[in-house]
Amino acid sequence: MLSNRKFAIALIAAIILTTSSVQLYAAEVLNYYQLKVYHYKTNEQHTALHNYLQKAYLPALHRNGIKLAGVFSTQQQDTTDKRVYVLIPFNNWNDIQNLDAKLSGDTARIEVKFISEQVPVLKDNTGKP
Repeated sequence: MLSNRKFAIALIAAIILTTSSVQLYAAEVLNYYQLKVYHYKTNEQHTALHNYLQKAYLPALHRNGIKLAGVFSTQQQDTTDKRVYVLIPFNNWNDIQNLDAKLSGDTARIEVKFISEQVPVLKDNTGKP
């Protein structure tokens, strides 16, 4: 079983290794990553978050050209604050800045988002639902 600290270290190592291997093959290409952290406490919140990510958020990313987003979570047995991490790769800084605007017009995501907002405390680390 991985503790939260070991999980965070493994996640950071994976990011570094991914970035390093990409730089070996294309030194002129810079990659940017956005890490969203969702906190939850109850199974109801976890189910709603899982449904939102699976049925709305990840498909919306795919429709907007982001094919390789990763979703990682802490262990279910953990009794402390439970988290789900969403790692999103970008080719440039402007793509990060424009993502929320692109996704705000995605009607399929908005419909599922409305359902998930009925469960309280589903917010990422930026305070946006």
